[in-house]
Amino acid sequence: MRRRERVAKYSMSVSDENWERIKARSSRAGMTNSAYLVESALAVDPGRPAITLALTHDDQQVLLMLVKDIHTLLFQNRGEDPSIRDKIHNSTSFLARQKMKDMIRDGRCEDLHTTLALMLGEDEAARIVKALLA
Repeated sequence: MRRRERVAKYSMSVSDENWERIKARSSRAGMTNSAYLVESALAVDPGRPAITLALTHDDQQVLLMLVKDIHTLLFQNRGEDPSIRDKIHNSTSFLARQKMKDMIRDGRCEDLHTTLALMLGEDEAARIVKALLA
């Protein structure tokens, strides 16, 4: 027979604004507020720097919207209009360039270099980072 783990109740102080944010995030995650707070707290190791996502939540939402728009355009035109390919190329190039500039601005130049090196190779990564720093 498996023994039931003892559960204790604890309290914490949090501003009304932050409590609303916690409730919204736990709801999006499909978790109770308690489970969300415990999982979030245990996921962070104070001895190690937090992992920073390349895209913020808002950036991800914008990118998702753009991808949906691209999908709609391609479906409507069935890829027959070459200008759509140019629009897609220009849009994705702009987004990538902006994100890389943001990473440099935020002091994440090494992260950018590492990511580019994995995708494109060391020489190309060095060339791109150097061009963005100029």
